[in-house]
Amino acid sequence: MADGSHRTVARRWPRGFGPGRVRGEMLVLGLAGALRQLLSDGIWGLTASTARAWLSRFPHRTALISATGVLTMISLGAAVAVTGRAD
Repeated sequence: MADGSHRTVARRWPRGFGPGRVRGEMLVLGLAGALRQLLSDGIWGLTASTARAWLSRFPHRTALISATGVLTMISLGAAVAVTGRAD
């Protein structure tokens, strides 16, 4: 402004939002996070199901999957036994 006066531009906030209005923002952020988790877990679940179906078409693949699972559990158990920590 040429005369040196400063005017604040009024912001138009959606209902439930704005300075001091935390409830609406928390609701939106919470719902966005829940939706993101739902989509992510769904995609991982479908991918795992598809991979399992593909791998289990042949008996030797199924045996390999089982052996890998057993070795993983033994390794985790041994690591906990040696370190004494579950993390």
